[in-house]
Amino acid sequence: MISVRGDVFTIPIRDEHITFTSGEDRLSAFHELERITDMDIPETAEVPVQAAISAAAALNRNGDTLSRHMVILVIQLAVIIFAVRVGGSLLRRLNLPSVLGELLSGIVIGPYLLGGIPLPALGLPQGLFPKAPVGIAVSPELYGFATVASLILLFVVGLETDFRQFIKYSVAGTVIGLGGVVVSFLAGNFSAILFLGKSEMGFFHPSCLFLATISTATSVGITARILSERKRMDSPEGVTILASAIIDDILGIIVLGISITLIDVMAIRNGGAFTLPWSELILVSGKTLLACLA
Repeated sequence: MISVRGDVFTIPIRDEHITFTSGEDRLSAFHELERITDMDIPETAEVPVQAAISAAAALNRNGDTLSRHMVILVIQLAVIIFAVRVGGSLLRRLNLPSVLGELLSGIVIGPYLLGGIPLPALGLPQGLFPKAPVGIAVSPELYGFATVASLILLFVVGLETDFRQFIKYSVAGTVIGLGGVVVSFLAGNFSAILFLGKSEMGFFHPSCLFLATISTATSVGITARILSERKRMDSPEGVTILASAIIDDILGIIVLGISITLIDVMAIRNGGAFTLPWSELILVSGKTLLACLA
């Protein structure tokens, strides 16, 4: 309730307290503050400053926005769980990994398909899964939840991995991972030259380098999910595949760093001509590799 000491009024709003000094008798503004705070305020009290009314309104709006975001997040999680269960079950009946069905479910209900359909009747003018304006595909709260879930997934994978087996087959996994990166990079680069018509630009054109880098990417999480589902996580084959996927991920990050550095250096030194002498190419790549490993 409101406490009054002299001409100083204190109003508790949610977990905050607004303090103001009584001023002129503006009955309409006083009733507005009463409506915002949802409190019974005697009309005999003097009216607070307009700033107190604005502060009260802001606190209530922030609380409503937080509650709304929490409700939407719970609904999103419920829809996600239902969709991935259905998608995984359907793909499992086709004798395919359930993770593939979960990925397809994400595509279907995501912001680029059904999730972006406006639902004004439900108070969702941009859909249940709207595109976030900050460079990520979904809302920040859902993105944070997904990040924590991916960390838990990798932690569980670590619990199921036989460390001795992992060390035993790490050399074979490293060789496979390295070979996979090299073959994928070359295949992606030459595919860009062939299909994008960049033959006149050469091997180091940005389009070719980025498509080649994308081709090297893999997913430890998906690989681990498939192995875990097939009960092959601690088998020699499973450990080798997991080790190669980890090496592939690490090398993919290094390749991305080298590609970006090469493009920047070539653009600055050659004014858009994407070529470099082999000596400088090796030097720039080596410095980038050391920076990535540091």
